[in-house]
Amino acid sequence: MPAGTILLGRETQGIWEVSGSGGTPRPLITLQSQVNESAHTPQRLPGTNAVLFASTKEGGAITEWADSRIVVESLRAGPSA
Repeated sequence: MPAGTILLGRETQGIWEVSGSGGTPRPLITLQSQVNESAHTPQRLPGTNAVLFASTKEGGAITEWADSRIVVESLRAGPSA
């Protein structure tokens, strides 16, 4: 991930990135759609090629925070999208 990249948690669409100078967002990390997983608050871990984010399960119109997980996804092999 280049410096100046903004990460977006797009809920069930996963983690997306866009240049800090603008442009079109592109998928970076996909989620397990069969379990209605949702991504929130992505952060790049300093000095690494990894992203930290919260993963929840969507329960209709309500996000199930009680069953949330903290995830670290390595990007060494490239985007998972």
